[in-house]
Amino acid sequence: MSVLLALILLPLAPTDPLAAYEANFARAKASVRYSHRTTLASPDVIRMLSRGDDPGLDATSTEDLIGEWAFDGVVEHGDFGSPNDSFGRTRSKRASRPYVFFDVSRSENLCDGSIVANFNWSGNGNVEVRSLDYSNYRHRPRSPGPFQWSWLEFTLPATLRDRYSGIEPERLRHLHCGRLLDAEIYEKPLKDGGLDRLEILYDPSAGFLPGMVRSLYFAEGERWAAEMHLFRYQVCSSGGFVPTEYYEAQYSVADLSSKDARPDPVSLLEPSAPVSLGHFRASEFRDQTEPVGLKRLEGVSGVAPLGSPAIPFQPDGHTLTMARIKAIVGDRLDPMRVDRSAALSTTSDTPQFGGVPEEFPSWEAYSIKSGKGANWPIYLLGTPLLIYMVIVVERRWKERNHHK
Repeated sequence: MSVLLALILLPLAPTDPLAAYEANFARAKASVRYSHRTTLASPDVIRMLSRGDDPGLDATSTEDLIGEWAFDGVVEHGDFGSPNDSFGRTRSKRASRPYVFFDVSRSENLCDGSIVANFNWSGNGNVEVRSLDYSNYRHRPRSPGPFQWSWLEFTLPATLRDRYSGIEPERLRHLHCGRLLDAEIYEKPLKDGGLDRLEILYDPSAGFLPGMVRSLYFAEGERWAAEMHLFRYQVCSSGGFVPTEYYEAQYSVADLSSKDARPDPVSLLEPSAPVSLGHFRASEFRDQTEPVGLKRLEGVSGVAPLGSPAIPFQPDGHTLTMARIKAIVGDRLDPMRVDRSAALSTTSDTPQFGGVPEEFPSWEAYSIKSGKGANWPIYLLGTPLLIYMVIVVERRWKERNHHK
């Protein structure tokens, strides 16, 4: 009996999924080369994704972004842009929903959570440096990658602390595609009964990477949804789990049963029109063992802090690191408004993970939906919990109806 009780209670141990997610991110010292493709897909694709089925992309899909992402434990590096053959073919917004990305000129940036340094190849030759202002949508670091989805304003932690500040999430466990995940539901009240909700399903067996994230926005007659479904990840030598393949979907939601209907958390929704489907896939993965920096320095002639004249600068090395940029800028930059260093530091209160498997393929895509990995403890611990919860809920429902 005591063993069964332990199996039931152990999954209920208090855990802060966001803190665990950030602790994993701090260990994600890796470099990823990737591509991103988009297409308009049938509404049935949402049902496929909810089952963990890979929808694939047909011949009409467009490779709209290629790039590299790297993280050294403190600073992120992004180098991305549209493929050469897509320049000049900028897509316009459709009435149903814009595509995930538009054609963009190639650029590089560095971000440490407080400062962003960006160099645009088609710009004026200056590395532009500014404090990161999370209250200004235009000031977000626009560097897509494993941890940054196209439809989210900022990184996941920054979005929660800015857009959903002060909101206590509803926490529950949810069985998704055969895995018991830790769900957090953030709901922000809107005028006239509108809905602004973010649903995050963290996977404890994968460094608390979200296996699924969904944003819902119902207001002023519009019902929009955006989703991310993680399909594959890889583990770097420093112990961090890094997403290497995911799908994004953006769509308008079909009318519900009534005007004020609010969908249950993580429930399946039906699109009312074709879905804008995006596919992020890594083609190369390696450990990041050195500090990241801007690498394509041809044409760099200065460093320009926001609001100050450019400082002449001629690169004298192979990379330009954030530390060097800060030394050049000095006190010319406005005081930093955000400091993520505390969030990235691992303390004794932060959940720890068991390290890297001794034998892990260097580039054998780790497929979540195939059931690979050590998921059996989740089933073992989660099944008694689910049975227990069903019994309790049924008993309380009967008692409630009996007293009516």
